[in-house]
Amino acid sequence: ESHRNEYIDTGILAVSGVNVEVTYSINDLSNAGIFGARVSGFRFWNIVYSNYFEVGLGGDNAISTLLPTIGNRYVHKLETNSNGWTAYYDGEVILSGRDVATSTSVGGNIWLFKINAVSGSTYAGALKMYSAKLWQDNVLVRHLLPIKNSTTNEYALYDIVNKVIYHNEGTGAFTGE
Repeated sequence: ESHRNEYIDTGILAVSGVNVEVTYSINDLSNAGIFGARVSGFRFWNIVYSNYFEVGLGGDNAISTLLPTIGNRYVHKLETNSNGWTAYYDGEVILSGRDVATSTSVGGNIWLFKINAVSGSTYAGALKMYSAKLWQDNVLVRHLLPIKNSTTNEYALYDIVNKVIYHNEGTGAFTGE
């Protein structure tokens, strides 16, 4: 669980051909970055605001009519390919666009709990993450689940694909149940 200071760098570049699926709940409704990267007007992100969700890819932005609710569990997926992108919220297509991110347009790794903003706002989130999956060209490259080190009591995300622990890269500390 993050509190606006913590984030995970997935090590995956935000480009076309990368798909992201996150299962999470929101702890507050103050412009929370769920995942993403951004350079100026080019974006690859999913953000929650007080009264809507926003998905952006390349130069496109789209706003959902769904109203976010604190404590609800959401499954959001962003699929990309050379033809554009599609956003799924809880299994239903809600948004899509034509523009796609390229390695030169975004130029940053996808972060969880916060937007990796080379320029612009970071939208640090207060979220509880249940899982995060990332695919590159339809191959699962990250499947992150929350874990707790029983010796240090530190919370992190464990990648069951590569058997690697991803620790907080920000300040503060993740918490959990």
